[in-house]
Amino acid sequence: MSDLLVHQIPSAWGLPSVGPFCLKLETYLRMVEIPYQSAIDATPFRGPKGKLPWIEHEEKKIGDSGLIIEYLESRFGCDADARLSGPERSMRTGPSHGT
Repeated sequence: MSDLLVHQIPSAWGLPSVGPFCLKLETYLRMVEIPYQSAIDATPFRGPKGKLPWIEHEEKKIGDSGLIIEYLESRFGCDADARLSGPERSMRTGPSHGT
């Protein structure tokens, strides 16, 4: 059983969560195959930033999907983009905004 607990918005419409940032985090976790458990929160106020999603892991509480993913990458050494080639990675980040 995983000690990573993900707090997120309830599911609906066949989606695991109706929150876009909750979906982002859950998709990331599936892609890098980090085991986790979900806790459904009707309100986000208990989280460290007062919004969902947030995680509890190793006595830490971390909010904001971007910060959570950064933490998980450093803690577990995972990279969702590892299978991408150089050109595929550049497509992911988008075109340059230079002239």
